Amino acid sequence: MSARPRPTLTVLALALAAVLGTTSCSLLPSAGDGPLDPAPRTSSSTSTADPGEPRSVPPGFLECDDQDRSDATAPAGSAAVADVDLTRYAEVTPTGFEPASGYIEDQPVEGDWTVTAFVPVDQAHSLDALGMVVFPEMELGPLEQTCGTVSWADVEARVARYDELRRTVEVAPDERTTVAGLPAVKETVEIPEGGYTTVAYWIFGRGQVARVWCQWVEDAETIRRGCDEYVAGLTFS
Repeated sequence: MSARPRPTLTVLALALAAVLGTTSCSLLPSAGDGPLDPAPRTSSSTSTADPGEPRSVPPGFLECDDQDRSDATAPAGSAAVADVDLTRYAEVTPTGFEPASGYIEDQPVEGDWTVTAFVPVDQAHSLDALGMVVFPEMELGPLEQTCGTVSWADVEARVARYDELRRTVEVAPDERTTVAGLPAVKETVEIPEGGYTTVAYWIFGRGQVARVWCQWVEDAETIRRGCDEYVAGLTFS
């Protein structure tokens, strides 16, 4: 986001529709479409095993339960990923905030995106804002999943890649967490080119990723409070 009237930051607050942004957000949505997933391969082979006999799993393959795993049953070093659509979410307006328009992403790390934004009613700076960006497709490629789980190492490696692309400077160590039951990484970073600090939650679904962004220049206390309330009220379906 950037100060009015010239937007230059990650998610831009635009006062005039004709102003162009230069860093992580820009005035006009110009995100590229991500590649479509290839059609799933099918097999014409059929099983001749007796239904009453235990199923045998070929070497090199894993047998998964029919139901989604939970974090309690996920293997060590991994997290369960629910089968939800990150573009279908319900959000709350934090106390003392109001919905805002004109905030867009111009550092689309995973291609096409959608965004929502909220600003304090008594906004101290045009860059003091929060909201969420959703990437329905992952242009860098979906994370490998096994039986409804994803490796934390893969999640953290992908966030590190995002930070490289966005040229962030770490303020506090990253934290593993969950948002709405999904694996997430919380980070606090600075964007030197934009001149602001942001708390971000990178939330991973099945072939999708979202980022809750909570950034400020002046009123850190209000943005942090609103961020906590926003994250706590977020749900996906």
